[in-house]
Amino acid sequence: MDYEKFIDIYNKQDKFAVNGGVRLVKMQAGYAETEADIEDDLTSNFMGSLHGGFIFTMADVTAGAAAIGYGETCVTLDANIHFIRPFTSGKLHAIGRVIHKGRTTCICEVEIFSEAEKLISKCTCTMFPTGVKVEEQEAKYRQSHT
Repeated sequence: MDYEKFIDIYNKQDKFAVNGGVRLVKMQAGYAETEADIEDDLTSNFMGSLHGGFIFTMADVTAGAAAIGYGETCVTLDANIHFIRPFTSGKLHAIGRVIHKGRTTCICEVEIFSEAEKLISKCTCTMFPTGVKVEEQEAKYRQSHT
């Protein structure tokens, strides 16, 4: 799998992640990193901190990319997230690692850090490999969007 090519395609075609501000920056089999620049006035909740839904989205995107790094698309079956400390604005950095890869499931752990390297959140996701190769999915997407 050409990871650089996938990162480029993902950062253009995954509209949910792109519009939300999550960028895939590094990827290999079983590992991924994402980043997001947070502006407090755009993603804060009524208490003034970053909305937990955004943190979960970033964790889910990162876990998916780590699992997809094996060359097969996947979907999230289950996720458990722990919000460690509030975050208001600045850069977030997420690191996802596959801790188990089986035939039917892939379990990923994701940690999200602030610029000051403070742990903001930790998430565990169970992913389901779909059986569709990444290259096949890319071709389907291109065909449906031409």
